[in-house]
Amino acid sequence: MAPALRQRRSGSCLLGHLARGLGLAAASAALAWPAAASNPGLTPLGGEAAMSGAVAAMGRDTGMAFYNPAGLGANTRVQFNMSSTMAVLRLRTIPNAFRVDLPGGDSHSAQLSSVQPLILSTSTVYTRYLGRGVTVGAGHFASNYDFYDYSGAVADTSSRSGLNYNARVQVDGWSTRHHFGPTVGWQLLPNLRLGASLFLTYEWRRDEGRIWLRAGPSPELLNQNFIAGDIDLKRSTYAAEAVLGLQWEFVPKLHLGLAVHTPRLAAYERARKQSLVTGAVVREDDSQATLFQFDGDPGAARRGRIAPLKLVLGLAYELRRERGWVSVEGDYSPQLLLPRNEVNLRHNFNARVGARVRASEFIFVGVGLFTDRTPERAITDFPQFNLDYYGGSGGLELRRPYKLGQNERARDIVFTTSLAVRYAWGTGASGAVRFDLSAGDPSKLSYKTGEVHPVNFHVWSGNLAAGMYF
Repeated sequence: MAPALRQRRSGSCLLGHLARGLGLAAASAALAWPAAASNPGLTPLGGEAAMSGAVAAMGRDTGMAFYNPAGLGANTRVQFNMSSTMAVLRLRTIPNAFRVDLPGGDSHSAQLSSVQPLILSTSTVYTRYLGRGVTVGAGHFASNYDFYDYSGAVADTSSRSGLNYNARVQVDGWSTRHHFGPTVGWQLLPNLRLGASLFLTYEWRRDEGRIWLRAGPSPELLNQNFIAGDIDLKRSTYAAEAVLGLQWEFVPKLHLGLAVHTPRLAAYERARKQSLVTGAVVREDDSQATLFQFDGDPGAARRGRIAPLKLVLGLAYELRRERGWVSVEGDYSPQLLLPRNEVNLRHNFNARVGARVRASEFIFVGVGLFTDRTPERAITDFPQFNLDYYGGSGGLELRRPYKLGQNERARDIVFTTSLAVRYAWGTGASGAVRFDLSAGDPSKLSYKTGEVHPVNFHVWSGNLAAGMYF
């Protein structure tokens, strides 16, 4: 049985009394601001995180500047590391996301799909050991990147349903978030490390949507009644957040990791909404009524909190003779409801388990399982979606040391290369569009937004990281 479409927004008139005077009952084309992508676990930052996932308690590479900067305190050498998501394939399928309701209770629906390959440099970090257990550095992290492109069409130009219609939907969007800033890790005691990172963040989001509906009593008159909506949304946000971390070997071989990600605070934001709606219908006396409206709204700028506090707690067991570790961790973020900032998030918890094991003198193997559940509370429009992801990862790290001359400060330089593969399955709900021709009158056109579920998304990715220790 096809998933049911649950109506979440009423078919309120787009143009008020003017539209009603034309007999054009159009639902609002001014889409709400789509929620920012809320599944950051799909974009690992660093080789260790890409392979094993659970790194808060025992992670050591430069990705720890983002996950738990205390891990940097364990390094006594200069590090330079670059990590990239070299290939991502996101397959997103929304069944019954686009539906036309016809007379007599019949309907005609279409599936919307988006298949997008992505390539992204996720992190670039440099750290340097200053002595006395202190390591400092700076880096860039791209914690979120997404692009989607949905399109679909439903048509009947043979009058099988008693009228002729042609409906189309096209929606695409792009979002990204970047973190820039300094980091420090400190080996305070032989079994205790502390760390902190301060990030300035930049977010960019662009969404565009187009909806068309044509209807007529015969194929030749298909174009005499139509409605079309076009929406363009842009938002850029400048904000800041910090990460405070601790790694503690409270008993031999057993490590505790704690990281506190402060709320993200927006300092400056630019937003813009533009919508254009056109339409025309033929009245019973054969006269034509037309409709045109353009709305431009600079959008309300958000200030203050736009993302909640997040706590990460991990526990790791260190294998003997430095052969690696096995770790488990979870993160929790409380609910956050700020209508003025369009934030409506629920309590959220995620878990990860992973292992990093030395397979030979120069090769490490990593495996992991993870969840990436969304804190988004509700869907307010199309093409928003709320999905919980569940996935796994695995990979290899190759270390290649080269000895240096006697006059060099370090004994050798070590080149590292990590290759990881990841898969995540997402399930949840998505926004949907419904065109209403149930009255059987081609001059009465309307469309509404709603919710459809279940929705299943698939994400495959390959991650490549390269670094130097000298």
